[in-house]
Amino acid sequence: MLALTGSAGDKAAISLIIVANIEPPTPTRPPPLPSFSGKWDFEPQPLTLEVQGDKVAGSYPFFNGQIEGRLSKDGRSATGTWKQSNGLEGRFELKMSSDGKQINGRRWSKTKGDIGDAWSGERLGKG
Repeated sequence: MLALTGSAGDKAAISLIIVANIEPPTPTRPPPLPSFSGKWDFEPQPLTLEVQGDKVAGSYPFFNGQIEGRLSKDGRSATGTWKQSNGLEGRFELKMSSDGKQINGRRWSKTKGDIGDAWSGERLGKG
């Protein structure tokens, strides 16, 4: 809109008023974090994990292995315990890569003197 003010003998004052219909930007949310849920290619055999809330549970065929644990507040790591039908058991710590395609961590066996081993795997299929 352009407005002229004043009379013929006066210097005309020019006012420029810009009217725009500008809406505030819609807040964007970061993409959801990848989940630990799914099938993972772990040694010695695949590991299947399920997440419900902050709890993670899973299994692997090697000696009917079972794991139970909790996710960190940011959902990027999990800690808990594992056990197998052959009597071995211990604890684990796992951390997921930022792209959700790999998990890396360690597991300790309390039945073998708390020896820690690297424990890692890659996601099988889509996350």
